[in-house]
Amino acid sequence: MSKVFWGRSHELMFLDKKHESNKNTLGVIYGRRRVGKSHLIKKFKSNKKNVVVIEALELASLQEQINHFISELSKTSRDINIKKIEFKTWKDVFSYLTSSYFNKDKKIILIIDEFQWLASKKSSVVSLLKYFWDNEWADFKVDIILCGSIAQFMVNSVIKSKALYGRIDYELKVHPMHPAEISLFLKNKKSIPELLQYQLILGQIPKYYTYIDISQSLEKNINQLCFQNGGALVTEYEKIFYAQFKEAKTYQKIAELLSVRPRSLNDISKSLKMASGGGLASYLVNLELADFIKSEVSFFSKQNSKTKKYRLSDPFLIFYFKYMHKNIQQIKKNSDKNLFALYAKSEWNSWLGIAFENFCKNNSVLISEKLKFSDQVLKSGSYFEKNDNLKQGLQIDLVYERADKTYVLTEVKNYSKKIGTEIIKEMNVKIERFPGDKRKSIEKLLIAANGVEKSLIDTEYFDHILTAKDLVK
Repeated sequence: MSKVFWGRSHELMFLDKKHESNKNTLGVIYGRRRVGKSHLIKKFKSNKKNVVVIEALELASLQEQINHFISELSKTSRDINIKKIEFKTWKDVFSYLTSSYFNKDKKIILIIDEFQWLASKKSSVVSLLKYFWDNEWADFKVDIILCGSIAQFMVNSVIKSKALYGRIDYELKVHPMHPAEISLFLKNKKSIPELLQYQLILGQIPKYYTYIDISQSLEKNINQLCFQNGGALVTEYEKIFYAQFKEAKTYQKIAELLSVRPRSLNDISKSLKMASGGGLASYLVNLELADFIKSEVSFFSKQNSKTKKYRLSDPFLIFYFKYMHKNIQQIKKNSDKNLFALYAKSEWNSWLGIAFENFCKNNSVLISEKLKFSDQVLKSGSYFEKNDNLKQGLQIDLVYERADKTYVLTEVKNYSKKIGTEIIKEMNVKIERFPGDKRKSIEKLLIAANGVEKSLIDTEYFDHILTAKDLVK
């Protein structure tokens, strides 16, 4: 597939605005592996003058990192003697930037990509950067952008570091792409159901779509990528955990546990026989920073409530655990069979329903934007009650509370056929049991992937109706 740069207009506008002034700026960009940080940086560089991008080396020694940094710097330096200088420490490197590279007349934007690898061999790099930023570079025209793909390092060791406290001008987390931008990756040549199904399987991670052959059907593409030996995504599960986390196996155990159903901290603790204190809580925070899981409480509960649950939210991981994980040995031996059809087709429609609910939860902001009330949202999330002996548990997929004293109660359905008036009875039960402030109004939203029947539209029961086309185009 072509390497044309799609989307990210919001992020590019944000970066342009941050770096258009004469004021020196220190920024941090981070996001999970494969989300497109490096491509964003390269596109930003192509729009600016005097931007230098240096990507740190994974698993390199201190001296290898320094040598690589200087080698890359020399490509844009006018100093013909730079390669003759012996650099042994990062202080040597930063001192050279001060004396021979930065200047007072022309702003230079220095971007260090995969910063966690550069800093991992020498923790003092962050403190050293602070010293030079405060004392040596203040009189020069220079912007620094630190970019990394290990979210917990970028947040805990850079953004929240004591050294850089109060000095970072902005942080930009690069999230998965907008659904409509993913449709551009597929050149809008697929049907709406296919565009949606690709995103339910692969999420909105741009790298995954570079593997797609748009001349082939979804079934053929997914079979080749996920169910054949050598497929680009067959070993992705191991790669994204081992690249992201030091204790990868522990993180994998948590993800696998959450693939079955959402769980509370105590539930996870008991199931994995891990103390619910600092260690496990830290693992969960890091998984959430990497956009693999999400924590949620029932809509009217406080964030520290015991009702908080953690759910697996990454679409590819959900798909992987459902269809690939238990069959991975057979997949790695397969060269020609359609294992996708063999393993997935029998319960495909029911899985699509669960995956679509996850898609809508992950894209709750987009939904509010489509309905033109995003600027009115005070709060959004799911409402859920436990089953007890007296009544069946209640779950409302998505609830919005707006500033105009209105709740928007959402029902999410991904049926293979259009939805008819039978949905009204189900929705009425949920509205009757919804424990919201009775002084506030209720609007009803139906998100029906494949549309609704005319008979339901004629009832004018729902205040809002969205389809898959509204969300992916």
